[in-house]
Amino acid sequence: IEKSFTCRGNGETEMPPKWGLMPKKSSLMHAMPASVKGDVNAAGLKWISMYGDNPSRGLPALQGLVVLNDIESGTPIAVMDCGLVTEKRTAAAGVVAAKHLAFSDAKTMAIIGLGRVGVQHFVASLELLPHITHYFLFDFYPPSLENVKKLVAGLPTPHPEITYCTSAEEAVKDADIILTAISMTTEIKPCIKLEHLKEKVTFIAQDYDAAFTADCFAKADEFIADDTAQYQFTKKGGPNFAEFPMNPNADMGEVMSKKYKLKEGIKRRGVIFLGIATHDIVTAKLVYDKAKELGKGTLLDICLLYTSDAADDMQCVDLGGRRIIKKKKKK
Repeated sequence: IEKSFTCRGNGETEMPPKWGLMPKKSSLMHAMPASVKGDVNAAGLKWISMYGDNPSRGLPALQGLVVLNDIESGTPIAVMDCGLVTEKRTAAAGVVAAKHLAFSDAKTMAIIGLGRVGVQHFVASLELLPHITHYFLFDFYPPSLENVKKLVAGLPTPHPEITYCTSAEEAVKDADIILTAISMTTEIKPCIKLEHLKEKVTFIAQDYDAAFTADCFAKADEFIADDTAQYQFTKKGGPNFAEFPMNPNADMGEVMSKKYKLKEGIKRRGVIFLGIATHDIVTAKLVYDKAKELGKGTLLDICLLYTSDAADDMQCVDLGGRRIIKKKKKK
């Protein structure tokens, strides 16, 4: 993820802002294409749906597919479920933000939202942020909190102190770093207000404008996005971020490529990560390479139909076990 941010800052990626649909309230469908050059050298697309009320149907809130392509030929080389890819890369991005954007004396962290992504936040933070001595955990749904308690019970000791909170306000009031990943439903209104925050804090939203009120960002000393173009595209398209600032000070690509120097002597740094497609492609490529190494996955014999009159006279071409059928030109 760090490498993906750096590639983005150095102009080694192609990633249009994610295009989306809102078929109903509390829902999103996003098409997220990207390519990453350099050592990654991969391209592909994630098609994902996010339905915040799906757990009540017994379905995951996040569902979809990632299609990975060979960057030289364009040939599709893998199709995979996007659930785990999204969970891992989202949590990794949040923890990378905490690692690089939190103040050097940060010792406490609040994690708001303990669903599949939130749990990954916690697990990744334990590994990558060893200086955190106290966690404050909260979720609106008691079963999610109980699942985390079971996870904590299996942790080796000693481990950081953990407080299970009864509200978001309780969780954030003593936190030096705040990470949020709550469900984006109409039933849950922004639960973290400016007056809830410590005087000195880094707060990281990975749930659009679901958790923080707009004045948290309007009055932050510094505002960092994962990708400025995508944030501004989303804000302009509405309805999200209506009262939020239009212009971040920088995005994470600029920070990681050292094209932007973080402000010194400030108190509050706000961060919004919407999730970017380059992270999906980088993560999917790691999964694909590991699957090949271990001999995992299912080889598909796929058939791609071409109907263009511009197709050549060849009726089929064999590409490594994939039979591509082309329409023959009319004489």
